[in-house]
Amino acid sequence: MIDRANGGSALSSRLDDREMTEIRDAVTALLRRPLLTFEAAPVEFPKVRRHQTSLKEWFAEELGYRLIVDSEFARLLKVPPPVTGANRVLTTPSGAPFTSLHYALFCLVLAVLERSGDQTTLEAIAKDLQLRVAEIEGFFLDFDRAAHRRAFVQAVRTLVDLTVLRLLDGDEERFARGEKGGDALYRVEHRRRACLLSCGTSPSAAESPADLTREEYPPTAEGGTRRHRHRIMRMLVEEPVLYLEDLSEDERLYLRRQRSRVEDHLDRVCGLEIEVRAEGIVPVDVSGRAGAGSFPASGTVSHAALLLVEALCRRARGAGGSGEKAAGGPPRDAGFVPMSDTEAAVTLAELSEEYGKWWRADAREEGGAARLAAEALELLAAFRLVARREGGVVPLPAIARFVPTAPEAGPEREEER
Repeated sequence: MIDRANGGSALSSRLDDREMTEIRDAVTALLRRPLLTFEAAPVEFPKVRRHQTSLKEWFAEELGYRLIVDSEFARLLKVPPPVTGANRVLTTPSGAPFTSLHYALFCLVLAVLERSGDQTTLEAIAKDLQLRVAEIEGFFLDFDRAAHRRAFVQAVRTLVDLTVLRLLDGDEERFARGEKGGDALYRVEHRRRACLLSCGTSPSAAESPADLTREEYPPTAEGGTRRHRHRIMRMLVEEPVLYLEDLSEDERLYLRRQRSRVEDHLDRVCGLEIEVRAEGIVPVDVSGRAGAGSFPASGTVSHAALLLVEALCRRARGAGGSGEKAAGGPPRDAGFVPMSDTEAAVTLAELSEEYGKWWRADAREEGGAARLAAEALELLAAFRLVARREGGVVPLPAIARFVPTAPEAGPEREEER
């Protein structure tokens, strides 16, 4: 239940601890997986169904998101993150980000499925797709090309992962390899397909990509307040860091006045604690459930990113500062020279002699350091620890949380010495 007298949208204090825990579980599950099914979340999905009225009102009031709850799935219709979109990209099975061709094929497959029956085949989708592509000026698609076949299959497999398509028989891999007779049979989940795209304007009516995500608020004081609330709350639950410099003066004023209310929602409903610094706010997911990822994490890329953090902060200190201020200062400090991609690759190549034995095999191959550096910098940018500038990357304030420090010498250490 929503108690509008308490800040306009606070969840009622009359909910007992068990109900609040269930709502928090449902919220974090939906933020993590906006298309939620019972198969993917057998524990959380029933909680979404049970508390759907409160959840719909809370998401609409606090984030400006629409929630659709069906008997078999729940769909949280988000909008792009206020600052970065790195946490929303689709990826191939290898983890590589979708290219423009992948996204185009993904959308065209959805268009083809709109007119399909309850079942369809990979071959039928491919034939209908080619007919649609032939009508699009400047779009080139050739299934005789391995890269085009592979991108098509990856787009279809993504829809399988999203449970819009259910593989009943066959194997897409033979089609991807160009073998004759390669086909697969699918069941089409039309209700899920119909609500998959999230945009404020129908794609057919949009004159530009920006129109798809444009939101209209009433030109009133209340409309302005809602806009500020939605943008700030989205940044806090969707972005790794909220930097005050990303906010307008009106938004900063709203945050100062409503900070206790914001903190209450983040804590009670989202399971997030906040760390407040002079430069901004870091929402901390102490449960490990709310976000789609964490940093640092296990794996070669995360380890390489931590090594680059140390190198960047060492360079920042050399530019005329130390500690947290130095780590955050370079973007506004003319004395800091951005680290280029080449320098990052050289740094990791040098460190591979010491750490390479723990890295994945391709990172130690020729050109591996450059590829690893690119992935590590992309990861740091996704977590808003670095920013791209002309000539390379510079550290942002939150990077100071990951600066390695030497342990203080205790009695045992001194005795050893």
